[in-house]
Amino acid sequence: MKCPSGSSCISGVCVCAATGQPTCNGQCCTTGSSCCSGVCTFTNTNPNNCGTCGNICPSGSTCQNGACVCTATGNAPCNGQCCASGLTCCSGVCTNLQNSQGNCGSCANACPSGSTCQNGACVCTATGNAPCNGQCCTSITGLACCSGSCSDLQSSSNCGSCGNACPSGTTCVAGVCV
Repeated sequence: MKCPSGSSCISGVCVCAATGQPTCNGQCCTTGSSCCSGVCTFTNTNPNNCGTCGNICPSGSTCQNGACVCTATGNAPCNGQCCASGLTCCSGVCTNLQNSQGNCGSCANACPSGSTCQNGACVCTATGNAPCNGQCCTSITGLACCSGSCSDLQSSSNCGSCGNACPSGTTCVAGVCV
């Protein structure tokens, strides 16, 4: 076997003269390049070998400093594609955080049963209901979200409002300590 031009045979291995130069298909690659499928490739800028050999950037993106970057402002790479402006990549799917039931306002923020995602916030569909730690509290039955759980506003610890505890010796009647 003959070593490529610019290399030497050391202990039975072809070694390129410049440090950091890999051998590739019978030649010495330029420093900073890699051997991808038998071709010297700059993985910092090659969209078909971005960062590593075989990592293909999605359509609408370029390879910059070894990372796929979507070219349109506001677009994000997501599972082999670029999400349109205003969409976020959640679990490999381009998602609108403004109206996604499972990703409301942020990825993996699921709206509770009985609610919908509107403008990035979970909104309980029944009038007077409020989302609370994965459920909707109904004000019709006197429940409100207190410290992350639906609580009875007729109890002596939450009389009329969250955290309004009745003094010792009094009880809560119609939301008032008496």
